[in-house]
Amino acid sequence: MFLHCRACAAKACGRLLLCSGSAALMTGLIASTVIAPGNCRGSEPENILDATLELPSWDYNLTISPDEVIKVCNDALSSAEKLSTKKAAATYKRRAEAFIANAKYKEALEDLDKVLTIGASDRDARCKRAAVLSSLGKNEEATSALKEIIKEHPQYAPPLVELAAISAQGRDNELAIKYLTTAIELDKQFLQAYFMRAQVYYRQSDYQRCIHDLDFLIERLPLAGRENAERPYLIRGNAFSKLGEHERAVANLHMAARLAPNSVEIKYALWSAYYSSQRYNVSLKIANEIVSMDQKHGSGYYACASTLNALQKPDEALAVAKRGLLVTPDNVHLLYEVGHAYDNLGRYDSAIDQYNEVLAREADHPRALFKKASLLCTCPDEKIRDGKAALEIALRGERITRKDKINRPLALEVLAAAYAENGQYEEAVKTVQNCIKLSNDENQIFKDLLSAQLDLYKAGKPYRRQ
Repeated sequence: MFLHCRACAAKACGRLLLCSGSAALMTGLIASTVIAPGNCRGSEPENILDATLELPSWDYNLTISPDEVIKVCNDALSSAEKLSTKKAAATYKRRAEAFIANAKYKEALEDLDKVLTIGASDRDARCKRAAVLSSLGKNEEATSALKEIIKEHPQYAPPLVELAAISAQGRDNELAIKYLTTAIELDKQFLQAYFMRAQVYYRQSDYQRCIHDLDFLIERLPLAGRENAERPYLIRGNAFSKLGEHERAVANLHMAARLAPNSVEIKYALWSAYYSSQRYNVSLKIANEIVSMDQKHGSGYYACASTLNALQKPDEALAVAKRGLLVTPDNVHLLYEVGHAYDNLGRYDSAIDQYNEVLAREADHPRALFKKASLLCTCPDEKIRDGKAALEIALRGERITRKDKINRPLALEVLAAAYAENGQYEEAVKTVQNCIKLSNDENQIFKDLLSAQLDLYKAGKPYRRQ
């Protein structure tokens, strides 16, 4: 799940010792013990192999890197006849694990086959072999092998996690969760299962359960120094952001940024959290940093253009979005921001055309749906308005945002406006009232707009943009 970074781990251990109340005692012990050079070396090649084989799975290659493991095992296996059968099998297996860590799956498969030739009953090696088959794209063969292991060892959790991974690849989230939950019931401390289940929950927009599993993982596993150590914090931060809990989102995302300071993905998540909380000037600063970090992808340009549109600077937003499209011409988010800028500039026909282009590429793009529906029912230009089409689009937007706490209020605001444009004022009143209940208390401008719309709908009048 997490690989190694020995330098960071050493620093973390150093900080732990220095903060310990036993630091003086440790110093005294070291000072009073004289060790002659070479006295503790023993038979070095054999000791290194034994150390390599002794490492537990929860070390995650922090102490000895995969490349070092492969070298030590290569040296040992070059004289395999000197190894006992048991030690030879353990060495092949350890080298296979290192190959897996380095994504060298064919080499890993060869070593695991040798392990099983020596000891066919090794369920751990069989499980790893099935996982390697899956990584090589042989999911049917892997699934069959995993189910056979489960049949023989029904209380053994790892094959359930591997089946869950295969199910998740195929987008069968419910089956993946079923496998992972069973694995956790068998082994309450199986952290990999919690991490994988959290990711599946996130995919399903079940953010509370996602956070619960990540809490369990982070409380029990020291992450500093491990490769991809930032991932649990990043996912948890994004989950909090989706729930509208911006302060907790930002705290997690900053922790992720400390662990991976050069990650554009994390910086973008931070931008999104601040943008969602309407801190647009902070958002713009972060967006510019993203562009500086990576000018070859569209995320920074999109973040800049979106923030500039939110700051009512459509000319600047349009220029940035078009510059981004030169780099990533098929980026639907940038295409959307071009339409958004046209909309803000009062170029409504151009905006509709742009929203149509976005929806042709991504039929359920929420913001394009909302903006198009909004234009069709609230535009001051009568030639643009089409109440029937607006209501149809707004209903679609409402359906796809039922678990999306960020976009949900906007979906309901547009739906209420579409109901009013069609003379369905009772529905408009109910919908905008629901929207008021869901809307962020920090966004007073939006709440004032909703209040004004509610008064109009109660009076039997549609809403028109100024």
